Amino acid sequence: MASTETSGLEGDLKFMDRNSRMIGAYGMDVVAKMVGMKVLIVGVGGVGIETAKNTALAGVHTLTLFDPDACLARDMGSNFFIQEADLGKPRAAVCAPRVAELNANVLVQAATGAELTEELVSRHTIVVFTRGSCAELSRWNSFC
Repeated sequence: MASTETSGLEGDLKFMDRNSRMIGAYGMDVVAKMVGMKVLIVGVGGVGIETAKNTALAGVHTLTLFDPDACLARDMGSNFFIQEADLGKPRAAVCAPRVAELNANVLVQAATGAELTEELVSRHTIVVFTRGSCAELSRWNSFC
């Protein structure tokens, strides 16, 4: 029977193996911080979905997408996860499961609700806004 120390070491070895390229590129300190991050992306248009893709591939702990707007035909030109069958459905709900396929080690979820709330924002360590008026962004900046 393996001791607790051995089990912990095996877990560390698996972590090191799974993240060896990232550790080599960014260093252990950065990777250790990234695996604990909870990231919220507001808006998954062209810039937002690219950010979501890269964030998922980087291996953060949790990635939440917030975009209640319905998928439009024009979105298919800038968001590579939206397909014709998705038209009319909320962007975040459509994109979250497809982004999740990129990295099984990241919890990817779509936030529900039509309005961004302080409660949702406060549950995350990093918030990325890809849309909003100057007044809205200033408000959220002050809140954060």
